[in-house]
Amino acid sequence: MKVYENKTYQDAIESYISFQKSLGLKVTFQKIAEIMRIQKSYLSKVMSRNASLSRDQLFLFAKDIGLDSEQMEYLFLLLDHEKCAVEDYKVHLQKKIDEVSSLHTQSDKYINKESIQISDAQMNKYYLNCENQLIHLSLSIPKYQENVEALRDALRLSSKQFSDSLALLQELGLIEISEGRIKLIKSNLHLQHDSPYFHQWKNQLSLKAMEWEKGLEQSDKYNFTVSFTANDEAKERIRLEFLNMLNFIEKEVTKAPSDNLYQMNFDLFKWL
Repeated sequence: MKVYENKTYQDAIESYISFQKSLGLKVTFQKIAEIMRIQKSYLSKVMSRNASLSRDQLFLFAKDIGLDSEQMEYLFLLLDHEKCAVEDYKVHLQKKIDEVSSLHTQSDKYINKESIQISDAQMNKYYLNCENQLIHLSLSIPKYQENVEALRDALRLSSKQFSDSLALLQELGLIEISEGRIKLIKSNLHLQHDSPYFHQWKNQLSLKAMEWEKGLEQSDKYNFTVSFTANDEAKERIRLEFLNMLNFIEKEVTKAPSDNLYQMNFDLFKWL
């Protein structure tokens, strides 16, 4: 159950029921009402937004389904927002809700990533040269582990660029080089969006990708872009749906053999 995707506590309750049903488990409003120690008829009013729960009742529900204290506090924020009668405070609560929800619905929360301890200077070296990441990921492809010169030629890099990157990857403990053969140690890294290096890395990689695409056959690429009018609520639902899709993408990537290196981008932002 993804607690922080919900914008009301009623949505959270409905999300829990849907999640349990997806697991083949039967959950009824009667059972939830019993957990909250209220009548089913009153819960029905709550779910139709004609009544509100108390903090005690919401706590009993959150505790029963195993939410941690941080997740409980988020539900309490949603409850306080619903009951708030002071407009300025309601705006304050909504801002807090948006901040907490945004913090917990970033891409790094939806994918698995390996922990790696490196200094800021090493992080700077790795992410401010996008070739480092391209080489690093390509080394999961068996044919390049055995023939690194072929990888250098395929990426159209100079000998110095390539050797410097290999040296850095070895220094960071991401690869091992022995008797001309490279062993990949760690590959599933992730740069968080709030990193000071994120936008520089993203812009550099975008520019390189645009240049690279020019030399590709149409059959080797797929492009899609769209501009549309909607509202912030629709935009947020689209963003969350993409984050859920990351789970599917990661599963496909994990089980697929490493034959080629691909690039996928997704940008969603407001023009006006």
